[in-house]
Amino acid sequence: MSDRRTTASLAQFAQATAPASAPDAVSEGSARTRGTGAFVGMTLRLSRAQWNRLHDLARAEGVSLNALALRGLPRLFAERGLPPL
Repeated sequence: MSDRRTTASLAQFAQATAPASAPDAVSEGSARTRGTGAFVGMTLRLSRAQWNRLHDLARAEGVSLNALALRGLPRLFAERGLPPL
């Protein structure tokens, strides 16, 4: 007799791993874990042209894009009379 293996379909996979109910809001009993550490990551969306300009500037300065942002943001705060970061 042939050894016939069954393959799972995508529908079966989704049904098996979908949570019973997805909470819309953080429940009162759960503690927040994101953004609680000493450093918090942030995503910045740029067009390809904007990224190329920033990348070229960062390379010319010999620093990372993050370092450029950390140089520029305090200047924006100072222009508005706010304490720097």
